[in-house]
Amino acid sequence: MELNISAPWITNKVRCQNGYVYIDTAFWNKDKQQAGHKREYIGKYDGTTFTPNKNYQRLEAEYKRDQSASKPGPVPADKCMRQFYGATYLLDQISEKTGIVDDLKHSFGNISQEILSMAYFLILEEGLPLYRFKKWNVTHKHPCGHDIASQRSSELFGMITEECKMDYFKRQAKRHGLKEYLAFDTTSISSFSQLIKQAKYGKNKEGDVLPQLNLALLYGEESMLPIYYRKLPGNISDVRTIENLLKDIKFLDLDKLKLVMDRGFYSERNINDMMKHHHKFLIGAKTSLKIVSRRLNEIRDNFVTRTNYNSELKLYVQSFTEEWEYTEEKSRSGKVINDKRRVYIHYYYNDQKATDDKARFNHLLDKLEANLIEGHRDPADEKLYAKYFDIHETPVRGITYSFKEDAIRKVEKNYGYFVLVSNGIKDPVKALKIYRSKDLIEKSFGNLKERLSMRRMAVASEENFEGKLFIQFIALSLMSYIKKCMDDNGLFKNYTMQSLLDELDVIEYYQQPGKAHHLSEITVKQQKLYEHMGVNVPN
Repeated sequence: MELNISAPWITNKVRCQNGYVYIDTAFWNKDKQQAGHKREYIGKYDGTTFTPNKNYQRLEAEYKRDQSASKPGPVPADKCMRQFYGATYLLDQISEKTGIVDDLKHSFGNISQEILSMAYFLILEEGLPLYRFKKWNVTHKHPCGHDIASQRSSELFGMITEECKMDYFKRQAKRHGLKEYLAFDTTSISSFSQLIKQAKYGKNKEGDVLPQLNLALLYGEESMLPIYYRKLPGNISDVRTIENLLKDIKFLDLDKLKLVMDRGFYSERNINDMMKHHHKFLIGAKTSLKIVSRRLNEIRDNFVTRTNYNSELKLYVQSFTEEWEYTEEKSRSGKVINDKRRVYIHYYYNDQKATDDKARFNHLLDKLEANLIEGHRDPADEKLYAKYFDIHETPVRGITYSFKEDAIRKVEKNYGYFVLVSNGIKDPVKALKIYRSKDLIEKSFGNLKERLSMRRMAVASEENFEGKLFIQFIALSLMSYIKKCMDDNGLFKNYTMQSLLDELDVIEYYQQPGKAHHLSEITVKQQKLYEHMGVNVPN
């Protein structure tokens, strides 16, 4: 059990086992080549009161003695130094503001600053491998303040354990998770390594032919900050991930969440599971679903009229309250509960989408027909042939075919329509705005993933992969904050993210023996950039 004992000299986790309280310090065991933990006992806990022992008093006295020995005010430098500071200062401030610094310190103890430094390097030195950290360390001021050699980075990756990661996610979730809708999505990461057990061949969203694993991300719809991820085998479909997500959410101590997901996650079981756990949801749905198509068939003829036109969305909109056939099976007794739950179904029609749907569907039929005529039918398309073609083959006449007009008309009548289902959002305008923000975040993460070299990863072991992935996640959090500030303040008109960071990076930190540090000149343009980022100008 973890305890919260507030003392300035305690920088690592404090745990309690069988009434004994100890400080848990993670370290790398060079002999065993694996992460280890050192325990230092500091007292007892009876369930209500902590009683410190002599070791606690000794550590406290040493801390006070060290503090009293140090003089207040600027500390004179003992060596001459000149380093770039402006961009790492920005990342320091963002880390403080979002709680990343405190949460890393609580979850990872004395390696938290090295984790941050490696994340800074990945952000500021786009595309460079970690072995170039040595040169960057000389030229930049950063949290840990020393070089992280290749051997040390491998050790750090191994020290980033699953327990520590989940503790960090839990802390971040408490900061951000209950204040907004959380978008849930998956993305694929290809791997050159043959040692990653979950790397499987599957449907890759970037078109890579390498083995892949999927990364499930949970992130804030308003803040655009990621708060949690989990690895999935590369051959797992989106619809199968919700069950484990709900289990993880329970572990993260998040109750009654508000989730937004695309239609790839839609299934009756998933809807029932979210209702069972009292989560609010907004999810895309296919027009072919029974609960959707029944109402759509009733309103289609009079849908595209001025009465249903929404000037704000520039779409035709209608919403209805429906009854969801809820079912729940009790785990112990096996008893099945049937009930009716209220859901809101929002229907939208877009003229441009209708044109695009028509072009896309006809292109598909053209491709299938051409392959059929040429005798090059793709086995992966057999279900489509069965759905849209009547095909006959005889020894004399060869292959003859005709289109299944009823099946084609069924698709054509739904050109331009799309549907959202929610148990919490009654207003169709609000529902679509929240859903669209999910799409924007998805595109943003795609761009940031490219920048962090997360599309394809080459690592030596499963442990290295896990550790590097977590550090990239920290970097992703910091970059997501910067991107949102740039979007909110219209900065992409004049900057890319790299050029903005470069603009600040040239601010230098000067240090001379016997004197307090000082900074180079900060221009008005640089001051405004800090203000747009919501942080104080360095002084």
